[in-house]
Amino acid sequence: MKLNKLNIYTIVVILLILGSGVLCDILEYNEDNKNKIKESKSPNNSYNGSIELNNDCKCHQRTIFFRYPSDLEQNIKNFNITELTIQNREYFVGAFEQYFGKINYTMPSISNTLSNNNIIRLHHMENANLIWTLNNSIQKKKTYNLNYYQRQNTILRHYEITRKDNLYINYEKMNKKFSNDFTYMPKTYVKINTNEFEKEFENYTLSENNLWLIKPKLLSRGRGIHFLKNVENIKKNDIVMKYISNPLLIDNRKFDIRLYLLVTGHDPLKIYLFKEGLCRLSTDEFDLNIKDLDNTYKHLTNTSINKNNKKGYKYNDFVKSISELKKLIEEKYNTNFNKIWDQIKDICIKTLISMNNIQLKKNNNSKLSSNNLFKILGVDVIIDDKFKVWLLEVNHGPDLNVSKYKSHRTNIKYQIVHDMFNIIGMVPFSHVNGHALEGKCIYENSIEEIIDQSICELTRPLGGFEVIFPLKENINYYKKFFESYSENNKVLWNRINKENGKKKKKIVNNSTVNVKSIDVIKSINLGNENKEKKKIEKKKINGILEKSEKKKNILEKIPQYTNVTSQKLLMLLPSSKCKVNQRTIFFKYPSLLKSNINDRVEEFIINDKKYFVGGKHPNLKSLRSTLSENGIISLFEENNVNLNWRATRKNSVIPLTINKYQKNH
Repeated sequence: MKLNKLNIYTIVVILLILGSGVLCDILEYNEDNKNKIKESKSPNNSYNGSIELNNDCKCHQRTIFFRYPSDLEQNIKNFNITELTIQNREYFVGAFEQYFGKINYTMPSISNTLSNNNIIRLHHMENANLIWTLNNSIQKKKTYNLNYYQRQNTILRHYEITRKDNLYINYEKMNKKFSNDFTYMPKTYVKINTNEFEKEFENYTLSENNLWLIKPKLLSRGRGIHFLKNVENIKKNDIVMKYISNPLLIDNRKFDIRLYLLVTGHDPLKIYLFKEGLCRLSTDEFDLNIKDLDNTYKHLTNTSINKNNKKGYKYNDFVKSISELKKLIEEKYNTNFNKIWDQIKDICIKTLISMNNIQLKKNNNSKLSSNNLFKILGVDVIIDDKFKVWLLEVNHGPDLNVSKYKSHRTNIKYQIVHDMFNIIGMVPFSHVNGHALEGKCIYENSIEEIIDQSICELTRPLGGFEVIFPLKENINYYKKFFESYSENNKVLWNRINKENGKKKKKIVNNSTVNVKSIDVIKSINLGNENKEKKKIEKKKINGILEKSEKKKNILEKIPQYTNVTSQKLLMLLPSSKCKVNQRTIFFKYPSLLKSNINDRVEEFIINDKKYFVGGKHPNLKSLRSTLSENGIISLFEENNVNLNWRATRKNSVIPLTINKYQKNH
């Protein structure tokens, strides 16, 4: 059907009425350029728990406290948790989540933890207190531009241990220097020395005592793993690893352990290990029958593989907690599981030390603060029948997803996420100028600052995590494995050693603590807190230029409104069925069409320029005329427009930073 002029005008008007939305308060944040905070406008207050400071920590800033779900117990009796009410939107606490480029996808353990603790979900990372991504391209692109108080779940060179080939290369370097200490990985051949394997095993024959696994370098979840049967079948990027043929068994089945390791920085290096984890069992009984080596349900323990076994196993049949594993091992084998746990901690520490020098060089080339980055790693180990622990691999993105069904797996993952967020310490800060809500902590130099921030971190609620390095009892042993000592590492180690048995002062909660719901000790309205804590330091914070004290008139940012003194519009009252009381712009038909005005339409005049309604659009007569005849101002920039009409493929991607009330075509 060919459209005439009347059809086109009618379509444009109807589209604008449907899409106009609410009379936008895009520029309502006049003070301190608050128009930059586009996504935090809907809430009027932000309520968060906050952790009062430990006496060992000099910095006065409190950090956001994350409460467990009501059905989990949380022991915080040695910490003072207070309620935090933020009324100034400039300081609202928000988080950005993105998984492999999918911004609409959520991981319940992360998103539920954030929303249940009143953290606002953001759709762009620039103003986020927490940046949680599983997208390497975003991490590489954005990591260097973080504000001092932002936290991001990455470490710049994590692939030095999370890629199977790099993990063994770094391990082997340490093994050559410290042959008696680095003995926790099976013999492995990677790309650079596979020829050595072919030469050494020229006459290789398959036998129970000579089994080798082939692992694809970049695959996960057990995909592509198989036994080596013919040396000539080794591919260019394959990794060849000696098979642990004498595994410790539970119910005659092979198992491995998935551990959760948190590293919060390499300069100084701080490592936490979660006390719980997952014991993953194979679903078929173990044996070394050469004719049945292709049975992955017997030789692999990956949950993603064993859940497909058709023998009717339930999830709890092949996934147990470490607590359950500990009980089973101690009862069946009459051994002390703590000795196994000590080996696990030793492996975790040495593995991170093996990449420390590489990480320090990368850190020195960035402008990051020592506490910007953190990383939760999945460490997979196996125990042999001599109770020796072997490292299999380290995963850069361990599965933290949870199902709707309650299980020990769900509880463990929720605890990991809550405790991790408590440890990294999120500080409310201005999304305009980068200042902390409670003012900056003052130190004599950068080293004092880094060390005190580390001490503050180490004394926050750890929940199910335990600090495994640095500790007074293990610094002297592990420091010999460092290729070089950074100044920050040395100073922190000295500080910890000086404690030497000092009894730490604890802040005891004066109110009764219910482990399932925290009693509020005091309510603090931080919008009216001591102004002395909010003095603006006249310096740059990570490249953010602080000029908020000048309080430039917001109208300087909208020069296109300069010649307009008032704006006359028609407004449409909401229907009685609509609970929202906001009126929307009404677009009347041109005079050559039958009037579309009804009794819900009324005239409205705006005299305050910061509320003027504008649109950016291509030079289409029907669109331009419809807007101008209804009092809408034509703008030339997208930032402050109510309507942004794009008509070319080149500009077809909607920006992530649009305001809630902006309409994009």
